[in-house]
Amino acid sequence: MYPIREVSQKTGVNPVTLRAWQRRYGLIKPARTDSGHRLYSEQDIATIQQVLNWLEKGVSIGQVKSLLQTATTESTGSNWEQINLELIELAQQLNLAGLESRLRELSKLYPVDLLLGHVIRPWLLQLSQLERPDRAVIEQSGHGLLQQLLIHWLSIHSGPMIAVMRCGKVSALDSLLTRYELQGVECRSLDLGQIEPTQLPLIQDRLSVDAYLVLLGAGLTESWFNKYQTVWPDNSFFCGDIGNVYFDMGWLDHPYHPSVTQLVRQHEASFGLV
Repeated sequence: MYPIREVSQKTGVNPVTLRAWQRRYGLIKPARTDSGHRLYSEQDIATIQQVLNWLEKGVSIGQVKSLLQTATTESTGSNWEQINLELIELAQQLNLAGLESRLRELSKLYPVDLLLGHVIRPWLLQLSQLERPDRAVIEQSGHGLLQQLLIHWLSIHSGPMIAVMRCGKVSALDSLLTRYELQGVECRSLDLGQIEPTQLPLIQDRLSVDAYLVLLGAGLTESWFNKYQTVWPDNSFFCGDIGNVYFDMGWLDHPYHPSVTQLVRQHEASFGLV
């Protein structure tokens, strides 16, 4: 039997979401200790994994229970597409109250990596591609609201501490999204901002962190990576979608993955999770 925090680390589903799945949808029914704390069995963990598989396929959380009970293997339609259409419509209406309410609800119902990969990042991309004269206002208001929510959601007080820095053309919003994804795998974060790598040796002995996460953006060159090759601490890791280009060119000399969640899970010991 496993406590909720350990189940969260095993599955990537945060405790708030696990409790919501139980209370609102009856997907998991954990046992209880005498003091009322939840305890999950191996079967509960297997069920959680099944739920994640259905969500990945685009099934809405409200439909999952019936699919689990019928042992169906095929899904119909994509819930993600419907959610994205709804968020775009709210943003275009400048209905920030409705947008905030919906984003808050989604943050409680879906694990962080699914929420970012299937909802928030596609929504941000769609905002940037709107073809209408008021696109800038719609996009900026959406970004501003999301930044406020992310800052509020970064509430974890325990777990490994990860220093996050930006190199290249990376926005502050991208950094917040990265930090929120780290929280999804039970890691705290420290934002070092946009810094020159040569600053790291000057501050390293004053930072009590488990790992350094370098969020790569556009505009970096082979000579840039060669210049700073000896500067990165041993426990440094690269991330960011644009990093695929640098990785394919063979310029990265530290572990890389575009997904922060996968990077942490592949290097649990380095990130202090083991």
